Amino acid sequence: MRKKSNNEKFVSLNNSKDNQTDDTKDVDFLVDNDSDKDNLNINPNNKIEDNVNGSSSHSIDDMVFERHDDGSYSIVDKSGNKIYSDEVNLETRKEDFKANKNSSDIVDFEVKHSRDKKTKQKKEKQKEYEKKTLAKKLQTLVVLLILGIFTGSGLGVWYFNTALRSNVDYSQYDPNDYIQNPYLTLNRLFNLNESECPNFVTVAKEQGITPANLSPTDNFVIAQYNATLANSFIGIGNGYVNTLGIEQSVYSSKRYDGTKYTFESISQGMMSVAICDSYTVGANNISIYSGTNITSTSATWNLDRTLDLTSYQEEAGSLPSVIQPYLVSSSQDGATGTVLSESEIIYEEATGLYSFTLELDPVLSVINYAKQVRRTGGLSAYPEFQKITQTIVIDENWNLISIDVSERYSAVAFGMKVTCSGRLKTEFTYNCDVTFPV
Repeated sequence: MRKKSNNEKFVSLNNSKDNQTDDTKDVDFLVDNDSDKDNLNINPNNKIEDNVNGSSSHSIDDMVFERHDDGSYSIVDKSGNKIYSDEVNLETRKEDFKANKNSSDIVDFEVKHSRDKKTKQKKEKQKEYEKKTLAKKLQTLVVLLILGIFTGSGLGVWYFNTALRSNVDYSQYDPNDYIQNPYLTLNRLFNLNESECPNFVTVAKEQGITPANLSPTDNFVIAQYNATLANSFIGIGNGYVNTLGIEQSVYSSKRYDGTKYTFESISQGMMSVAICDSYTVGANNISIYSGTNITSTSATWNLDRTLDLTSYQEEAGSLPSVIQPYLVSSSQDGATGTVLSESEIIYEEATGLYSFTLELDPVLSVINYAKQVRRTGGLSAYPEFQKITQTIVIDENWNLISIDVSERYSAVAFGMKVTCSGRLKTEFTYNCDVTFPV
């Protein structure tokens, strides 16, 4: 039998053991306070009275004690009418029952005062409501994140309309102030005028200059310029974005055949979102497509709308023809620098490739990119970046082989600060056959 604590009061239903069965011997009821005792009275004539329900007295001989599968007990009369029912804490009862289940002479029934059912139900409903609300918030968060899928060759930033307050005002900056003019760079490095710039690789070799002789930022600026000289190219990006432990896969493709550019961005995870922009050189508008039947690398494209070039740039920041949406520049050649630091240049002799890493200013480098984020997410405010790095690989002819972007940023959603991180590696192929998605 369970030991009685100082706070427990036991009321014996029957002190006579002559006619008791194993299930009714010395049946004690645990009551927590006097009000519980009042609800279940034992009168001097060995009769039990239910004061709560106002039922009449019942003889001990007329009562049947029932033990239920969930560990609780009740008392009914011989007609099956319930006289009393307990709601004892199941964990306590299970422990007690386990401790006494081998006892053959005494079965200890403990009854705790029933909680107010309405209060209990209200609490359960409140817990269920909070659980469903949290699930909806997380689901909404994922949807908003996906809607902010990256555009350009940069990583997408997924931000939120709710309670978002950005500390950055990008409108005070002119992106033209942070674009390094490649013609001025080539003139400074190789003494070339603008018409001679397309032949800079030949000139560099004649002068015995390799990427190892230049700064990482200058190498990147002229490698981007060199990509625009190709007859065609394809850039394929693969990566992910992670927020609140939820990871979305990210795929992008930028294609150019000499006359037309397309840019696809596809994200797949808990939700799937796909967009594609198409721009023909010399045209006055850009076609924007939305995707259905989305896979990790493809979608069925449907024309959504068209924008003139000015409206598109105001909304998206830069045209689909740019290699990437980030502004990368040194404090030379007509630009205010956006590069905070440069790594050393590493030459891989086995492959003939050069690699280096740039850390970008988290505000000045994303002046255009922030517009693209705002466009894809339909947001009224801007993100706040903490860190952006790009690891670039080029060959000896300044062909841009790959851009590996890693970034960390924050946003406020549902009244909480959320830190996100992402990575996207884009690899380029030049002078190749191009098949467009739209």
